Amino acid sequence: MLSFSGKPGKLAESMYIHIQYSAQTERMSVYRKNLVVNLLAYLVQREADLNEICRRTAVDFDTIKQNAGPALSDQQFNDLWNHAADISNDPLLGLHMGESMSLAALGVVGDIVRNSPTIGDAVANAATFLSLVTDLFTINIVHKGKNVALLFEPVPAKATQYPDALRHMLDLVMVFTLHEVDGLVLAKVSPQSITLPPHALSHRPEYSRVLRCKPEKLSGIGCLVFDAAFWYEPIVLADYNLRVN
Repeated sequence: MLSFSGKPGKLAESMYIHIQYSAQTERMSVYRKNLVVNLLAYLVQREADLNEICRRTAVDFDTIKQNAGPALSDQQFNDLWNHAADISNDPLLGLHMGESMSLAALGVVGDIVRNSPTIGDAVANAATFLSLVTDLFTINIVHKGKNVALLFEPVPAKATQYPDALRHMLDLVMVFTLHEVDGLVLAKVSPQSITLPPHALSHRPEYSRVLRCKPEKLSGIGCLVFDAAFWYEPIVLADYNLRVN
């Protein structure tokens, strides 16, 4: 058993960072596997050919069904989104999957959100959790005057290497965040404004429908801006399994 006293030396600090990184990597692996299972379950509803999707992605369908084996590599995860969108004939697959998801699909994060006293706490807790689901982008919460902005900022290196996964995951997380707020305040919430990445240019009407707001502009990030008044509202919905989009 190792023990350290006084100010940690470089060895102790290095070991601590390594342990923390390993633990986070392991958790990300578990959550990514759960997300892949949820994606395949959604594709079943869309009557997509899962065997063909898995064949093109070079992954074993039975292993994924059993939630066994290692998590998909970053490249496989990117290829999965690419081929799933192609075979399901849905270029906005991430957007539509996010629209259909519920808190229950996220497992432990549902408990985290349900046990948050206010909407702001719930969104902040969910954002922290989502950093374990994907490292393709960061989620930052910015308070400015009477508004609260949720910024979804792609990691440049990841955006270049894995553009398909980034596009669909960004859409999924943005719409999921918006629609889950509905269930927590018993009302349909519309952002005051939204900013979308350039890939949304040719599908603006559908983004406007799902996100309930016409995109004001396109940029390299995603952004949802809300009235800060609801940020401190208590969570009031008792049955979180109820879901109306």
